[in-house]
Amino acid sequence: MITSNVTTCIHQAFIEQAILHPNKVAITLDDQSLTYNQLLNQVRQLTFVLINDKGVHPGDIVCQYIDRSIEMIVGIMSIMMSGAVYAPLNPSNPLDRLELLVHQVDTKLILVNQMSLSCISSLNVPILDISEVIESYHLLTDAQIEELSKVDVTPDSISHIVFTSGSTGTPKAVQIRHRNFMAYMETHVIQTNDIVLQFTSSSFDSHLDEINGALVRGAQLVALKNGGHFDFDYVTKTIYDKKVTYIGPVPSWLNALGKFLNENHHAQQRVKSVRCWYLGGETLLSSTIIQLLPFVDEQSRFFNLYGPAEITVVATCHEVRREELSTTVSLPIGYPLIGYCIYLLDEYRQPVVPGQLGEIIIGGEPSAFYYE
Repeated sequence: MITSNVTTCIHQAFIEQAILHPNKVAITLDDQSLTYNQLLNQVRQLTFVLINDKGVHPGDIVCQYIDRSIEMIVGIMSIMMSGAVYAPLNPSNPLDRLELLVHQVDTKLILVNQMSLSCISSLNVPILDISEVIESYHLLTDAQIEELSKVDVTPDSISHIVFTSGSTGTPKAVQIRHRNFMAYMETHVIQTNDIVLQFTSSSFDSHLDEINGALVRGAQLVALKNGGHFDFDYVTKTIYDKKVTYIGPVPSWLNALGKFLNENHHAQQRVKSVRCWYLGGETLLSSTIIQLLPFVDEQSRFFNLYGPAEITVVATCHEVRREELSTTVSLPIGYPLIGYCIYLLDEYRQPVVPGQLGEIIIGGEPSAFYYE
């Protein structure tokens, strides 16, 4: 078993960055923005309400039914700071599926904002509107902040739940620990000086890769408006205006972006700032990258990633070399990230020989999980 020396929880790493960079912009969404200090203050305020007004205890599961917004990010970090377990609900799901998921995990509470409140009020579960908490903003006292620091949460605590697709039946709730995510971050390419585009829906575990990955590294998040990732003129203008350096889309989105740039000359210089394209979730074809190359910086890097939800976002990585694009149709998924073990086994759980088909078995500290 490969282990790391993880001693910090996700929210604790965020607090460390807020102390180091209090006046740095943590997140922007169009004309809204918060510095790290402002974000930390809002997170602490909501955490205090969760614990003292709503009776949230470490280990409780708190669902969140909020689409991409600053409130979504405040909610995620507050749930983790309270010691509870973050469970995202997809606003695109029908009510009967939401009801199934809520009761499956026996949620203590559902966090909403003004935009999503009316859509879920019929569920027989306590609801808290984050917007109301933020609007009643007040700084916590030193004693109240000290109280939050004593919440019983450790790297071995469950940080969040990711629901599988349910393609083979009822969706499974995959539980990930703080330790798993922080061990995964030891291999991540996001750096403190990065500007990270946050455009993944909460229905995909990669939204935590973008949000938590940026905040534990002290990077800046640039969130898109709800539905904005389908508007390529808006997306590319945001990338250009905010000087985005990191994007983590699925290959089909990147392919659509390439087609847009080919057909719209006014936008062809807008993605030059991106230094890292972190691609996963689907098969990556060389043709997808080839059509994008005329519009990116020569030093920009492309990574092809693989990993099911159960292993904390991704387990393998292949950095694409431009010279391989002309000779390879489907790009490889690469080698295990540090902390992971990958085995190819046959139906008898024996290693296969080179060239033989086998099942991928993944192990390692970031992949420690269990189903609920």
